[in-house]
Amino acid sequence: MSAPKPSWWQRLWRAGPGWLLGVPLGGVLAFGIGAATVAGFNAGMHYTNSNEFCYA
Repeated sequence: MSAPKPSWWQRLWRAGPGWLLGVPLGGVLAFGIGAATVAGFNAGMHYTNSNEFCYA
């Protein structure tokens, strides 16, 4: 008989054949999202610290 099919949870956490490409790609993606978040927060702080914003 054939082996039982692994559950979706087991397939999710099993290292696939292309996982070596996914690790650096995920790191670059996380770095880009983090940089965009920091830049957006910084822009928001600069905008809300202006006199035009405070006296409006």
